[in-house]
Amino acid sequence: MIWRMIQIKLFNNKKYITTGYVTYAKPCMNPARPHIRDLEILLAVVTSLKATAAAHRLGISQPAVSKSIARLESQMGLALFERRGRALIPTPRALALAEEAESILTSLDRIIQALPQNDATRTLRIAGPPTLMHLFLPPLIAGFSRIETGVRIQIEIGKTPDVIAAVADGLADVGISDSPVNSSALRPEILRRTLAHVLVPKDHHLANRKQLGVADLADEPLIALARRFPARARLDQLFQDGGHVMRIVAETTTAASAYELVRQGMGVSVLNPFPLPIGPDSDFIVVPFVPSIVIETNIFSAAMGPTSVITRRFIDYVKQHQPPDPFGHTRK
Repeated sequence: MIWRMIQIKLFNNKKYITTGYVTYAKPCMNPARPHIRDLEILLAVVTSLKATAAAHRLGISQPAVSKSIARLESQMGLALFERRGRALIPTPRALALAEEAESILTSLDRIIQALPQNDATRTLRIAGPPTLMHLFLPPLIAGFSRIETGVRIQIEIGKTPDVIAAVADGLADVGISDSPVNSSALRPEILRRTLAHVLVPKDHHLANRKQLGVADLADEPLIALARRFPARARLDQLFQDGGHVMRIVAETTTAASAYELVRQGMGVSVLNPFPLPIGPDSDFIVVPFVPSIVIETNIFSAAMGPTSVITRRFIDYVKQHQPPDPFGHTRK
């Protein structure tokens, strides 16, 4: 007689349900089945293309990843990856298996979410850069918390590269950024596209212009974003192409600090006006900058494995309840 046994195991601080067989009279003749953990490791390697990166993400050793892949290849009877130096290039069979693995893990996550649990222990970890975390997300986090009363919110504020790394490494559940998110380890969703504007005081001699370009700003003192920002790199290129040199009086890593320096009379700034507190009653106006510099704001979760239900709910809430602004287009 063969009895099916269901076990709940804890892997990487996440619960997964695995099935097996307990034989009481006659040995089970079913072929070997891949372990859930092996499928999770396969998905991590397919996503990162390196055993070391997959191991880091899952919190295990690199030999453990290699052993898991070797076990899967033995069970499948064929190679799942081509070794090219340190890179592991997935074969078509590996890609197909990874797609099925993601479906299985997603289904298992739904089952776990349906199991009785103590809502007071649920935690949502949110990471983002200062300007967005201070000026954009707080009302949305508060609104979400009023609906999801059993969720504890943890907020991490840092530079965009650190935010991306935190979500990719599983140290945060969701991140937000107004810089490009090109990592294969992440699943980005566009919140809005905004056009760069020139921030100027209302009494500035450029305040009455309908648009401003490189030539208009050539002799103006500029508060610029740091060179690591794509919008700054684009601005540098436009000045260079136009044969002009920027007269930079200050560089900063946040739009909020650039806003304050303009308010102190140090100069003007070309930046993303969202989500700065610029309105009819402010001391500033924003003038469209030409040619256009498009800035995308993304919200993202890890691409590896299923997105938790609470993370998905938060992302959907932010997309649906984000406030409109006159500087670009929101995406629901």
